Amino acid sequence: MHYGTERMPIGVCWIGIAVVCFLFMLCVMPGMFGSKAYASEGSGALKAQSTSVVSIAKTVAPVQARIQKCVSKRAGSVTIVAHPVGNALKYQFKIAEDKRFRFAKRTKVAQSNALTFNLLDSRKTYYVAVRVCTCVNGKAKWGPWSRVASKKARILTLGFVSLHSSPSGSAVRWWKNCGFKIVGITSPKDPDLKRVDGVLVPGGNDMNPKYYGEKRHPRTVLENPNIDALKLAVTRKCAKIGMPLLGICGGEQVLNVALGGSLKQHIPTGYHMGWRKVKIAKGSWLYKMFGSTESVHHAHHQCVKRLGDGLIATQWDAKDGYIEAIEHVSLPLYGVQWHPENMGAKGRKVARSFARICMKNAL
Repeated sequence: MHYGTERMPIGVCWIGIAVVCFLFMLCVMPGMFGSKAYASEGSGALKAQSTSVVSIAKTVAPVQARIQKCVSKRAGSVTIVAHPVGNALKYQFKIAEDKRFRFAKRTKVAQSNALTFNLLDSRKTYYVAVRVCTCVNGKAKWGPWSRVASKKARILTLGFVSLHSSPSGSAVRWWKNCGFKIVGITSPKDPDLKRVDGVLVPGGNDMNPKYYGEKRHPRTVLENPNIDALKLAVTRKCAKIGMPLLGICGGEQVLNVALGGSLKQHIPTGYHMGWRKVKIAKGSWLYKMFGSTESVHHAHHQCVKRLGDGLIATQWDAKDGYIEAIEHVSLPLYGVQWHPENMGAKGRKVARSFARICMKNAL
């Protein structure tokens, strides 16, 4: 019997080689030369080019997410928005008071690329980070955290028109408690509005009627002339540059006079004090908050008479019909003849709505 090795036919050899090459191309080469789902950018971040199931399965590295913007959408909260990633399964966000995130106790996972954190203290600076979970070789894997050294959550800042750089009082404390940072606007010549997102013009005593071409009424109690000049200068500057402004009580009257209007120096029916019912114009800023009627808290004896340029009346006293609120037809300028800070939850509606208006200016 012969035990020598038999020679395999040449055709069978070639078939075996072909099978091996086919398996090699099927299993190994897609990871090396297949169409990549990502392309490197100059910043080092990766950008999605394809979201097909095949290309996701071929991803060879987790994606580093990038923060697109970090802003306060309303007082007391911060919204983090990441650049969208095409094959993201979910996003993870974290926020901390320390830029090294040693105390990052607030971490949340979301399906979308945006998430809002409600802040405990709006007077502090917060740092944010984001990372994205993608599919790597058929498995979900988290990418690295974004760099956040220069990403700070900025709180909305309101300029409070005052002769003092650090204004105080119950109204200031109320707006701070609503989540705003408050700074004083003290210069009538060139108001420093670059560092604020909106302006509050508070009330006080009565404006000098010389500013609207009338003589003083016996019941008119004049304000400090420096305050009158400051409020008018700041209001006119806001109108010029389109800065959001809210005039409260006497501040509403300042807005009207600054744009060429006049005031009724004393309401014949007497002082409007405490809660009074008002009617609200449909489609106005206040209508979106309160509807057609509401009770608001008053403390005044003067009101708008002739409307200033571009201003419209949006609210009237339900009993005697006098104007109680105004707004500009095209600029973010608003005035109310009452006090949100004395109205509890109703007043906080006003603060949140004005915060949204200021946010458009901040972006």
